[in-house]
Amino acid sequence: MRFHNLLYTLYRLNNRGVFKISGIDNSAFLQGLITNDVNLLSNNSKGVLPAFVLNSQGRVLYDILIYSIPKENQLEFYIECDLSQLVNLKSYILKFKMRKKIDILDETLNVLGYIPKICQESNIQKLKIDYLNYATSVVKKCDSISDIITTQFDPRSLKLGLRMIIKAELDIAKLLNNISKPFDKDFEMLPISQYTSYRYRLGIGEGSIDHPVGQCLPLESNADYLNSVSFTKGCYIGQELTSRTYHTGVIRKRLMPIVLEDNSLSDINQPTIPQGIDMYNQNGKKCGVFRNRIGKYGLGLLKIQESLDKKLHIKFDNREITMTTHKPEWWPANDI
Repeated sequence: MRFHNLLYTLYRLNNRGVFKISGIDNSAFLQGLITNDVNLLSNNSKGVLPAFVLNSQGRVLYDILIYSIPKENQLEFYIECDLSQLVNLKSYILKFKMRKKIDILDETLNVLGYIPKICQESNIQKLKIDYLNYATSVVKKCDSISDIITTQFDPRSLKLGLRMIIKAELDIAKLLNNISKPFDKDFEMLPISQYTSYRYRLGIGEGSIDHPVGQCLPLESNADYLNSVSFTKGCYIGQELTSRTYHTGVIRKRLMPIVLEDNSLSDINQPTIPQGIDMYNQNGKKCGVFRNRIGKYGLGLLKIQESLDKKLHIKFDNREITMTTHKPEWWPANDI
């Protein structure tokens, strides 16, 4: 199969924001604030790391992606987060700056998602090597374009394709023409709602809607399955509860994909289902809470045992909406 002829999709993720942390203390500073291990980012090459920022009670404040860019024998970090929480995240970080030698800088940048159609197919594991070779060639081409800050495999899941941080003035059509010629035969630009719907089909949360600020736990948000937490790095804010839960506890609830069964609900956002509304299984037992949906696909924080292989429903405005859930394919095989 010739991957360069495959149709791919590009999404401008305008619900994501980026800022930069530079300075000689930036790595050690971040190490004490995030769930993942900053040392996994090489000092000599570009990379990206997913992580959560927690409060002192171990609950999620922000989910982030950290991009490392080598510069003058040091790393600069670009922090991608929910755009609506960008100011709050920077303010939170600054509370811990003390006398550390770091600078937090704003830059006008855009975030793009680049997803070959092969990512959406169930047999991606059989084609993994070919896909990685294809995507690696795209990354190399992007590295030669000066207005692209970085292009990386999304570290949370192979099926999320590539993530690009670009300067706002970069002409996207010109970018695509440089990456894949002729792009008009194998490219389509889709709205962000379709990216979100696709991400929901995978069962992957992102941003403050899917991870309500201060209300959810990182392991219930699949941090351990999405390469977003380290259990060997040492202390960070909120580490104690997260570590104790992982080593001694049982994670009975997780963020899971839901599929609405009523075809009349295929419209993107009509009717509006209240976030946080209780969900029940077919036995009438409360099994979780609703988070969000785009069309028929969405997410819910669900009790695993009481939700799998069962009909689920929610009730509001004198109507009942039925749905199902399933175990995402990227969950470990030995999980429930």
